[in-house]
Amino acid sequence: MALTEQLINLSSSFILLITFAFLFQRKICNQIYLLSWQGFFSACCMFFIALSTKENAMIYSCVITVILKVFLLPYIIYRVINKLGLINEIEINYNIPTILLVGIGLVIISFTLSFPIGENAERLTRSTLGIALSCVLISLMMIIIRKKAITQAIAFISLETSLLFTSTCTSKGMPFAIELGIAFDVLIGTIIFGVFFLHIRQSFDSLDIHHLENLKEK
Repeated sequence: MALTEQLINLSSSFILLITFAFLFQRKICNQIYLLSWQGFFSACCMFFIALSTKENAMIYSCVITVILKVFLLPYIIYRVINKLGLINEIEINYNIPTILLVGIGLVIISFTLSFPIGENAERLTRSTLGIALSCVLISLMMIIIRKKAITQAIAFISLETSLLFTSTCTSKGMPFAIELGIAFDVLIGTIIFGVFFLHIRQSFDSLDIHHLENLKEK
């Protein structure tokens, strides 16, 4: 196996570990750090795939990912939670051991589904498809189990990173113009999320969606 393929597999493994770490990380500030590291290893994976496949356009995608996912989006979210006074906020609304067991189950299901799909695919796709699918399913589960709006937004960005990682591994990435448009949409969405959270906190003094559901019932 070539060195670049080994580096791709290593980066993919780190992405899965970081995505899995979201499940047992309750502190919002630490989730932002994980989001940044997830973006970093996603960019590393893109870079190594670009070297392996000679797809020079992916270098631009890698640069955008570093700027947006490693620095800009985590910085915006950090500023928002700092403004809201949530730097040391801890989410305690779910049972970690149960969630970890469900996460392990999703990983097993993902690899089970990816084996028949990847039989006729390239070696790169075969080795990373299970990891990519695991990251997508775990990110979806994070959106479901999180009880605070800000952590759901973090999970949403993690899902977008996982989908980008999946497209990179299975089809050597999307056209650059499409990736640029998606990156711009995610950036604008994050800014809107931030403004929305500030208004919710000022109006209801809480970002817990359970409180908002109770308000709706009244």
